[in-house]
Amino acid sequence: MFLKKHRNVFIGGRWMDSQLLYLIPIVDGYCKEKKIDTIYFERKNIKKIQENEIINSILKNYNVIYCPRDSYFLLRSFRKPLRVAIFIIKKMALKRADLLGNQDWHSSQIEHGIWDLSVNYSPDGCLNPTFFNKFRSIIKSLTAIDKAGWLLESGTQAAFLGHTVYDMRSLLAVLRERISVFSHSAYHIYRLPKLYDLSATRFEINFLENALGEIDDNAVKQYWDNRLNGYSAYEDVNAARDKPPLSLINVNENIIMLHIFRDSPFNYIEPSRIFADYIDWINHTLGIIAKAKSNWVIKFHPSAGRWGENQKVWVDSILRRSNISLPNNVSIDTETSNFEMLKNAKKIITYAGTSHLEASAFGIKPIVIDGTTLDDYCPFSVHKPKNIKEYEDLINEPYSEFFKQKLDVVNFSKQLIYIREIYSNLRSEVGGLTVYRGDIQDVFDRDFELTAGKVKNHLAFLNRLGGEFAKGLMHTVRKIEV
Repeated sequence: MFLKKHRNVFIGGRWMDSQLLYLIPIVDGYCKEKKIDTIYFERKNIKKIQENEIINSILKNYNVIYCPRDSYFLLRSFRKPLRVAIFIIKKMALKRADLLGNQDWHSSQIEHGIWDLSVNYSPDGCLNPTFFNKFRSIIKSLTAIDKAGWLLESGTQAAFLGHTVYDMRSLLAVLRERISVFSHSAYHIYRLPKLYDLSATRFEINFLENALGEIDDNAVKQYWDNRLNGYSAYEDVNAARDKPPLSLINVNENIIMLHIFRDSPFNYIEPSRIFADYIDWINHTLGIIAKAKSNWVIKFHPSAGRWGENQKVWVDSILRRSNISLPNNVSIDTETSNFEMLKNAKKIITYAGTSHLEASAFGIKPIVIDGTTLDDYCPFSVHKPKNIKEYEDLINEPYSEFFKQKLDVVNFSKQLIYIREIYSNLRSEVGGLTVYRGDIQDVFDRDFELTAGKVKNHLAFLNRLGGEFAKGLMHTVRKIEV
């Protein structure tokens, strides 16, 4: 295929239709500021988007080019068959433990993406990816790497990615070394540095300092109070409103907050973590708490069902591999809201979830595995074990002041929640519904309709936001004046 070079912006990484409605005005503002007249779309089927009057009027001003199909890039990658063969053979040997030992940033990203996608391809309860799923994942990685090279050859100046996990991590690993890359998660859009990760909820320090200087303490308090009642910008909190009160549930002071196993833990790669992924973490944790003298409860993720995951299947599978039953001192909770549990908790363990901030806001110093928002800016505000022995000691340590959070950190945690969910979150300007892969089509359609209406009312804001990204803005901010 003849490749004509254009200075362009690339839009890829599986953006949903509703997300493209607000992204394209942002990209328009970016392109105007950078004097770019060409947009490359990874997706070819954007007819529904183009039928929107606002989006159609924007795209008329650009040379719109659709990338070739993935099969083209896969075949292109085989121009160097020996290199491809070596890549496939090496990556087929990839094991979960290898994710913790790779110090090369470029190859580490690619290997995390390959492992990540192979787990995602697997059914619930599959603890190790099959040969076939690992091979599929490697092929997707090869395709993404070649696509990144093709984009650079085509004159791509910036990329806006719908996410940075699975095979998109391989695309990111190549692109971020040469051009500006932005990603998206939960109504946040943010810039990615070349040599380390940021995420929707882990901010560059200057951005955070500016945010802390602008937010209002009364607004933070009001939002926290609303959140306690199940009304927030975070859907998992809202989902807890209909849960039964804690008085109807057995109280437990030691809680493990599960993540969705097939969802990715690698939108931020933390080199110093002690467990490779969610499966590795829970496998070790169950073995430790089975021998503990204290009682523990495993709290299932509130949105696992909408995501399409049966978490009991995962826990049962991990127990079978260890040849143990659920210990008598461990129970499973699928009903109680996180907030109700946190009101009475003394110890909280999370891989890196929002519950680490919620626990801290309730005065609990959480035990975390991966890097977290709080750990980034206040390192001594979490218990982050450096090895498995230290993790075991934290689980077995009797409750004391050691697990209580300082008052200033409690207040800081509430500020961080506000910054994550209000200050830097575009949901009120552009958001329709929070959707999950397991939702029915009607939910996606309603989300599209609601988003289209909001975008129409905030078009100037979104355009200005894109211009600010072109000037160096690191993260979406709701307070840009228009």
